[in-house]
Amino acid sequence: MSEPLITTPGVFGENGNFLLERELGAGGMGGVYMGRDKMLDRPVAVKVMLKELGDDPEFVEKFKKEAQSAARLVHPNIAQIYSYGICNGMPYMAMELASGGSLYSIMNANPGKTDIARVIKICQQVAQALQCASDQGFVHGDVKPENILLDANGNAKLVDFGLAAMQKDTSEIWGTPYYISPEKVKKEPVDFRSDMYSLGGTLYHALTGVAPFEGEDSIAVVKKRFEGDPKKPSEIRPELTPAIDALVMKMLACDREGRYPSFEALIEAFKEVLTSGLTARQPTAAAATGCKPAPAGTRRLTTMRSRRMAMMRRPTELSRPAVDAAGGGESREDSAPAESEEEETGGSLGLKVVGVVVGVVLLVAAVIGGLVWYQVADRKARAEEAQAQICGGIEKARAAIAGTLASAAKFADEFDAFAAKAQDECQKPTDELAKILPPEQAAMLKPGPTPELLAAIASTNAVVEPVAATNAQAATAAATNAIKTAAKPAEGKPGADATKPAAEQPPAVVLTMNDLWVRAYGCQACAIRIRVAVQKLLERGKEADALRDSTMECMDKLAELSRTLVEEFEGIKASKDVETVRKGIAFIRTKGEKTVEQTLKQIRLDKLKKAREEKAAAAAAAEEERRKKQAEERQAKVEEEQAAAKARFEAVVAQGCIRQLDWKSAVRQLEAFKSELKTAEGQLAADLELRKVAAMQKMQEVLIRAMKGYAFKKGKLKGMRVVAVSDREIQVEGGKNRSKLTWQKFYSNYYGNLIEVLNQFVFNGRKHARLSQREVADALTGGALFLGIVCAEESSAANLSEKLARESVKQFPEYQTIAQKIFPELFQEGDEAANKEE
Repeated sequence: MSEPLITTPGVFGENGNFLLERELGAGGMGGVYMGRDKMLDRPVAVKVMLKELGDDPEFVEKFKKEAQSAARLVHPNIAQIYSYGICNGMPYMAMELASGGSLYSIMNANPGKTDIARVIKICQQVAQALQCASDQGFVHGDVKPENILLDANGNAKLVDFGLAAMQKDTSEIWGTPYYISPEKVKKEPVDFRSDMYSLGGTLYHALTGVAPFEGEDSIAVVKKRFEGDPKKPSEIRPELTPAIDALVMKMLACDREGRYPSFEALIEAFKEVLTSGLTARQPTAAAATGCKPAPAGTRRLTTMRSRRMAMMRRPTELSRPAVDAAGGGESREDSAPAESEEEETGGSLGLKVVGVVVGVVLLVAAVIGGLVWYQVADRKARAEEAQAQICGGIEKARAAIAGTLASAAKFADEFDAFAAKAQDECQKPTDELAKILPPEQAAMLKPGPTPELLAAIASTNAVVEPVAATNAQAATAAATNAIKTAAKPAEGKPGADATKPAAEQPPAVVLTMNDLWVRAYGCQACAIRIRVAVQKLLERGKEADALRDSTMECMDKLAELSRTLVEEFEGIKASKDVETVRKGIAFIRTKGEKTVEQTLKQIRLDKLKKAREEKAAAAAAAEEERRKKQAEERQAKVEEEQAAAKARFEAVVAQGCIRQLDWKSAVRQLEAFKSELKTAEGQLAADLELRKVAAMQKMQEVLIRAMKGYAFKKGKLKGMRVVAVSDREIQVEGGKNRSKLTWQKFYSNYYGNLIEVLNQFVFNGRKHARLSQREVADALTGGALFLGIVCAEESSAANLSEKLARESVKQFPEYQTIAQKIFPELFQEGDEAANKEE
């Protein structure tokens, strides 16, 4: 198991102001830690990069740009960046801690069975975050489930805008294969629609549990998107609605022109899906049998009808036992009377039957009459009840409409007041700064109305007084021009124009105040648009005045109008303009106060800095002069010592040490001289003179080692053979003649024989004397020097000396530098190539 990047718990940061509690995750480039900002006492997430990445200046600059890019994006669904720094060689940034997990963890917890409403709401919030980034010219570049975190309330927090700053090299493809857009794969220019595609792939994966395109490897996954559209989400998860299919498939259109034209349109589509139902409805029993479901409001009617039918049946049921009792059934005792008795009672029985029939008829007539009366009375009661309900519904609808309109009017008034407060909060620091800044800078603090504000004013006939610029026309134009270049930040200053040198940039305080005024004008423009939208809502509400009937149709129209007004009002409240105004005021107030405070502080610091710079410049000039003088003195000393080294060698030669072959004396004198030298260059010059002596000594050593047994072929010693040789003398014999020659005598009186042995054992040393390449070079150099010093009076000595010197370099090319120093007159610039050609 690899060791963690940072030991936790522990203190971290440039000022040690972060207490890291535990590691949240690690990757190939670094890790993310949960901690606490000790200075502000708030939880933070700290993203720390590896030290080897911190050693790369290019990466550090890109990482810094990532932090700056994300810090400029202020949105509730974007993780806020708190600070950036480098600690122990590791770049880091501290950001808002999202403690609710991630969309990736939700997907893994229940693949293919995630809560549909929750997933869509999260992706809608991410779309709002991407809209904010797009409005400021940023493309996220790597939207994926792992980069969508959740706070404690379950709200989305988009993180890692690293690609926005880092993907400058178009020869590389950045992104996650499952969600990367086709245009990015083809290395075409990307815009906000590339992020929209990646968000669509993320939504598809989160809802269905599978990625839109899959393959054996990343290359196969990428290629799949060019082979056709993915399956509809409902084909994988049947409970998903056609509306969700349409939303996701449009986001995943291979041709970017087929996607939503803006994030505003995408967000509206999300809203429609959330309000239209998130799952496909199962068929009801009525639908299965082909019957239409009963419309709302019929339950009471059905109950009343059932009650009436029961009452209609009740008299019939009561009459049946009466008929039975009167004679509808016979007992055994009644069937047994004698025939005589029947005749006696026949008359009375007939009368009874007639009476019963008449009674029944009367009873039936009474029941029918009661039923008719009941139906008439019930119909009237139901009609009155229905009318009362309609009237009540109408009054409620009118009251709801009036309440919505009143709330909307109040809402518009509140935002008019907010916009005015934004102006006040901006004017206050402007006035304070105008007192302390130079007039030319003070005149640039407050620009004229922005095009956005002028367009908002032009879009309405309402009387709206724009805040006019109080500065000189030229200053206003200059400040407005600075605002227009705000999309080109340079050197970390808001609104700086990257096309101009730093000296021509407006001061940072001017750019900051210009930015605040742009926000204030933006708040006023938003308030005007809100007022226009509310005015349209109020005009729409007047439709209720024309609906004066007391009918069901009128009630339905009023109810529909009420719902429409509520929806439109909710849309106004959820608009970007509302969010802009609320955030703008807080930002202007905080930033304005800080700007005044920072400007005062900066003015003091600038004065101190200028004084320090002037002092430092004077000190630097003095130091430079001192170093220059010191360098000149040292150079003179070097040249003096180098000339002295050459002079000392010439003195050694003049003393006869070389002619007498007194190498030890020559070396001793030169080394004693070297110890007196003060500069490294002088000592190197002395080393060169010592090397000359060593080379000549090497030449003699080669001759001493190789000449024994050699028979001279020409010159004074022709026919003589060397029988013995030492560092003092040479013994030669020829026939009966035998003689001893000192080396001094040999070099002085036998020049021709000296040249003979030099050619034999030095010039061709590797062949006849079995010398190494380095030994040959040293001996050749020594021979060249010796001829130039000892045999200088000989006419051919100079040519032979040059020949031996050039042969030393030819035999041992690495000797070129040394030869140039020993024989500067022979080896000038360009001689190396000439030697190689020879």
